Amino acid sequence: MKTLINRYPILLLVIIGLGLYGLNLIDLKVSIMEARNFIVVREMLTENHWFLTTMNDLARYEKPPFPAWFTTPFVYVFGLDNVWAYRIPTSIFSTLGLVYFFKLIKLWLPKDLAFYSALVLGTSFYYIAIRFEAPSDIYTHVNMIIGIYFLVRRHPRIYLKNMILGSLFLGFSILSKGPVSPYALLLPFLLAYFVCFKFDVKSHLFKLFGFLILGFVVGGSWYLYVRYADPQTLLEIADKETDNWTSYNTRPFYYYWSFFIQTGIWTIPAALSLMYPYFINRIKHQRLYKFSFLWTLLALVLLSVIPEKKPRYLVPVLFPLALNTVLVINYLVNHKTNRFSKLFHYLHYPIIILLCMAVIISPFMLNILWSDFWFFYVLLSLCSLSIAFFTLRYLKHSNFKTLFFMNILLVLMLTSLAQSQVQVLKANDDYHSLSRLHPDNKNFNIYYYRGLSPEIVWTYGEISTPFNSESNLEEPYRILVSANHIEDFRAKYPELHTKQRPQVYDENYFKSGDRKRKRLVIYVFDIEVN
Repeated sequence: MKTLINRYPILLLVIIGLGLYGLNLIDLKVSIMEARNFIVVREMLTENHWFLTTMNDLARYEKPPFPAWFTTPFVYVFGLDNVWAYRIPTSIFSTLGLVYFFKLIKLWLPKDLAFYSALVLGTSFYYIAIRFEAPSDIYTHVNMIIGIYFLVRRHPRIYLKNMILGSLFLGFSILSKGPVSPYALLLPFLLAYFVCFKFDVKSHLFKLFGFLILGFVVGGSWYLYVRYADPQTLLEIADKETDNWTSYNTRPFYYYWSFFIQTGIWTIPAALSLMYPYFINRIKHQRLYKFSFLWTLLALVLLSVIPEKKPRYLVPVLFPLALNTVLVINYLVNHKTNRFSKLFHYLHYPIIILLCMAVIISPFMLNILWSDFWFFYVLLSLCSLSIAFFTLRYLKHSNFKTLFFMNILLVLMLTSLAQSQVQVLKANDDYHSLSRLHPDNKNFNIYYYRGLSPEIVWTYGEISTPFNSESNLEEPYRILVSANHIEDFRAKYPELHTKQRPQVYDENYFKSGDRKRKRLVIYVFDIEVN
């Protein structure tokens, strides 16, 4: 296996990336953050809003447009209603993240250890999940990793050509989510890099400043354009976004104390890798371990000082933590008699076996549609049993190097086979998608009352305008009312409510009863004008 990794590391990472991120892209429901991005893409193509980006024809300047720009060619070719076309660009970027993280770490480590670092990153829970929860994050952080790679590509020197290339990707990172990644990924990297490696700061100061200045010029270009073209709206949105950092989802400084859990399957080795005083004098690559630990710690501290906190904000920490974890795993694999090696292997891998058993048992504990699931259940069970069997076998014979790949196979099984059958978990019998109205949209003037969630705007597929006393009611019209506002609508417009019985559409696929999200239940009033 080592020979194969040394010969074809990038090809292997692309193939594994395809299995992790490229399959089953139409199975999961579109999330709220995805919906916002998808609508921006759609309105770029349908309304020609390439720079003054919109969502339901209203200004959407909260996020810069690079992810949407990158997505539009796929949507143009494969269709406006094709969810796969909107998601495959994010999957491509996720795979690029593995490739360039490997290339970055290969500057200091042998190919196989750099390869393992990329695998740990790529199979970490939140690196996988962030593509659906907040797609802009993967664009900003992967662009930043590519920018960092070009900056230090000729370590310990910086060459002009590499500096310019790196600054472009720094700019693309800013064009994906503002200064988030420069703050949470680039800044801690540079601080740790200057502390841990020999680097002549004075002789490279001009190029380093050039990297930053060119990057922020590229990244700030869109903001400058919007500031010129629509200044008032931009300032209002900027004020609101700034307030959110101190008043929305605020958490205490220690909120991220369990950050290593975001690695998912790597939680135990990631936690062990943070025992810096113990490992620093034992690990072969001491300077690199010091660097990865300091990079992880600085990123964590910088994120912790910001009042607004969410688990997904920890994605920048997963990059150095993956390297940190692999350095420690490599030590533990090569020192089988070490007490921490025994603790890791004989605690971690039995959990892997239990997870395989849970995959087999869980369908019996859930309300699933067996008629649609039995074939995949047999396939899942065979794969789970095989992984469990070989994990037990390799553990019994202390074949720790091969055991590493059991983690990868388990995650690949979950992202390929298990994810493909997520629809069998459907819990809401009242699910009735608003997309069924799409063919009739052009027969009406479309309005909404007070507000619609992004998922509804995305599913409906057409631009709607606010309903008020100034609306043009001389032609047939349709009003979309969220369950959050239906009582207020009935009180304010009783004649409309009694004139036409509404159709009710429930976009809650998994949640039923009291667990429904009311914003995804929509009342549709079709009003004919005599």
